[in-house]
Amino acid sequence: MSDKVRAAFLSSVLSIGAMVIAVAYASNAAASEASDTDNAVAEYLDGATENTRGEDHRQVLKQALTDMLNLPVKKLCEKNYPDFEMHPD
Repeated sequence: MSDKVRAAFLSSVLSIGAMVIAVAYASNAAASEASDTDNAVAEYLDGATENTRGEDHRQVLKQALTDMLNLPVKKLCEKNYPDFEMHPD
């Protein structure tokens, strides 16, 4: 897969993730009390709705978001995800 296609897909995944986070933030912005959870990301995404193109895309998005939470930047730069048509890298 070319670097341009890989970059376009990663950009799409990150854009979808940003939309999910933005929806979650907007829906929770009015809440002033802290919740009982210690996970800021879980709090931020609480109430968000998912908009993906099927289970395959959902799993890629889930993996990308999980990777962003858990992996250092250097490892993220080395990660490869399927392209927009779900062809493996």
